[in-house]
Amino acid sequence: MIERVAITHRLVHFALFAALSAVQIGCTPHVRVAVSAIADSGFDPTVQHGFVIRPANPQVPPTDLLFSEIASQVAIALTQRGYERRESEADADLAILLDFGTSDPIVSRSEYGYPYFYGDYGYYGGHHGRYFGYGPAYFHGYSYSVRDTTYYQTLLRMDAVALPMPADDSLAPQLWTVKATTVTRSDDLRLLVPYLIVASKPMWGTDTGKQISIKLDRDDERVERLRDAEPLR
Repeated sequence: MIERVAITHRLVHFALFAALSAVQIGCTPHVRVAVSAIADSGFDPTVQHGFVIRPANPQVPPTDLLFSEIASQVAIALTQRGYERRESEADADLAILLDFGTSDPIVSRSEYGYPYFYGDYGYYGGHHGRYFGYGPAYFHGYSYSVRDTTYYQTLLRMDAVALPMPADDSLAPQLWTVKATTVTRSDDLRLLVPYLIVASKPMWGTDTGKQISIKLDRDDERVERLRDAEPLR
């Protein structure tokens, strides 16, 4: 059984990708999502398909507006996968314990060196020792600058557990779990979580065997439709 972790809307700390191969929403054409899914070998979605959604973190009320918005998007995606939403846990086969959040800012510092040259009539920006302008240019040295870039990791986690649940939620039989993450220069959950839902949806209730990487277009129509969909009541 995988340990369930409640992360709330703002994650404190968790591991980043080994390399910050990140995208900045609005500046690059793609969003890369890492997805890992595990399912119990006995899980049968044709039998256990009636669901309710509840916060994984007991400190987050189900009426929280942001949670309600994301939960509605997850419910829409679940119904597209063949699951059926139930009004109460008494009528459901499984509970989806939903959590999402973004990390504290991670600052990546890069140092850049630029060669510069001098010539007969002053200093020139150079191109690898070739002269231009009004006189020959000679390599003089490097000018350095430092650039700080701030990244965030956004995470979506869903744990499907069998109902009825015991008094201690941690003892509930886990049917499947999925984790999706992306590293970007944005911490806008309403913008980013729909990408995580769309990217991970085909793996819900399956076992990926390892973490896989998925690339979505920034203007993916599935993401736009999910973000603009009417909330499920």
